[in-house]
Amino acid sequence: MVIKVESLLDAQVAEVWDAITIAGKMRMWYFPQIPAFEPAVGFATRFTIENDGRKFTHLWEVTKVDPPREIHYKWSYAEYPGMGSVSFRLTPQGDKTQLTLISRGLETFPRGIP
Repeated sequence: MVIKVESLLDAQVAEVWDAITIAGKMRMWYFPQIPAFEPAVGFATRFTIENDGRKFTHLWEVTKVDPPREIHYKWSYAEYPGMGSVSFRLTPQGDKTQLTLISRGLETFPRGIP
């Protein structure tokens, strides 16, 4: 299963890159629980989110970086089988940025997890 989301953002590439790669900025719009993040191949992080009484310990590892245009990482949960990947691609459109997010692997996770 592939999920692809495209959005034209009213910000320049450098600003969007910072929002998806600097931990403090990621916490503002993405996951407040992220303890650290570095846009470097091999960087790994983990953080836990609770939802409906279940714990989801997110395990992320950066697999590809092409600053400030593209970043990929793989992700899984410590508590459940499955492996996904996500990529962010940034394309300048004048003073705006076309963001393309592609997520793969959701079918590898148990179906009973919302």
